[in-house]
Amino acid sequence: MKINKITAYLGAMAAFAFASCSEGQYWDGPSQEPQVYAFEKPAETVSIPADAQIPSSYDVTVSRGNNSGEVTIPVDFKSSSPLMTGPAEVKFAAGSNTATYTINIADGIKAGIDYRVQLSLAQPEDGEEKVSEDNLTYTLNFSQVLVLKWEQVGVASAVETLFDVNSPVDIPLLKAVNWPVDGQQLMRLESPYYYFVGEGQGYNIDFYLNDKDEAVSMRQDWQYTGVLLSGADGGYCFFGTPAAYGGQFISEGDMYQMAGVMGLASSPTGTPSPAYNETITFQWVR
Repeated sequence: MKINKITAYLGAMAAFAFASCSEGQYWDGPSQEPQVYAFEKPAETVSIPADAQIPSSYDVTVSRGNNSGEVTIPVDFKSSSPLMTGPAEVKFAAGSNTATYTINIADGIKAGIDYRVQLSLAQPEDGEEKVSEDNLTYTLNFSQVLVLKWEQVGVASAVETLFDVNSPVDIPLLKAVNWPVDGQQLMRLESPYYYFVGEGQGYNIDFYLNDKDEAVSMRQDWQYTGVLLSGADGGYCFFGTPAAYGGQFISEGDMYQMAGVMGLASSPTGTPSPAYNETITFQWVR
């Protein structure tokens, strides 16, 4: 029955990790001499280790060119989540060249979700200097590392085309039970090419379903399979369904099809180039 059904379907980041861009400058309107206001870093990526406590705030440094007088500068605040908030201004004390803008982080941050805050300083209409738009803004990308917990939820009775696996083989089908995104399920074919051709144990194919178990997308454009093809036309094999090459991931009921491409690279960490058509079709057997 599996064979007939599949054949029919075939026919149809405690320690923070920082990543920042180059610094820029912001020129205010002239008084006796031009004043400079700038975020010290236009962008930062902060990844909290999985076993670390999430801080209740994060400080961003703003600088100015001279330290004369107390000054309040308006700040435009935007956030991807109501759990991260901030004031509408930053204050420079008299005699200080820097000021601290504090982003508040409320309880409820979930590991595995990417949060983003964007701050900006307004460009004055009468400014003497014009600078890059990037130098007026700051972006914080904030997340906590998620250690996924996988549980088997059945098997994928699967076939594939590149290696002519026409008789279904049972591949463990896993689900990340602590995946935090509402309405989305992170799933995994465990070592599929080990079951197909005896290579690639430990190299999985991850994909997303919605809360109705319907196909949404692959987790990445390319996923390393652990298979090495020898010869002049060989290389390290990566499977994907990138739309640029006509790939798609679709489903109907308990049948799923990953119609895509096998890409080849010069190393397991290389960048693959599309080489062969490849389709994986499976039935979710619970």
